[in-house]
Amino acid sequence: MMNEMFYRINNDGNADIYHNCGEMVTIIDDATTVYPIDSNLSCAYEHCDGITISIDDAKSLCIEAE
Repeated sequence: MMNEMFYRINNDGNADIYHNCGEMVTIIDDATTVYPIDSNLSCAYEHCDGITISIDDAKSLCIEAE
């Protein structure tokens, strides 16, 4: 599933996660230990505004840059 996503570096230097269709990812089921920036809930929970994580976390999940 990770190969169905990519990330773009935002103005803060973090990784905004997108589906290959261009929509922001709101949940990553297998990422129970990765937390979005400024969130107390892991990526395995729904994040309606989309998921932004560190670039290191994106790489650890094998999500490639755009």
